Amino acid sequence: MRAKRMSSLASAILAAEMLGMRRSLPDNLSPEAYLRAIQRDPRRLDDVPEAKVTPELCLEAVKRCGAALSLVPDRLKTPRLCLEAVKAPDAGSESVLKRVPQGA
Repeated sequence: MRAKRMSSLASAILAAEMLGMRRSLPDNLSPEAYLRAIQRDPRRLDDVPEAKVTPELCLEAVKRCGAALSLVPDRLKTPRLCLEAVKAPDAGSESVLKRVPQGA
């Protein structure tokens, strides 16, 4: 029953994304489910409950979209993470560099 409920939840999230209606992700998803959401759309990092945001999720988001650095909590911004952000496909954008904190 749980698998079916999660499948329904995943379907609802996907449908909302397709309609352009992003919603916060539930706080009871597995780390892998959050990772899959970020792999589909790095902006979903902003929808992960704060207590569930990990360095790994942040790294995945900024590798795919350097601008996602603006969604990373300050406590998780490291020099390595900032470097990955400026190496991302959209790193040519000046807006990515603006998101790198001083001293990083």
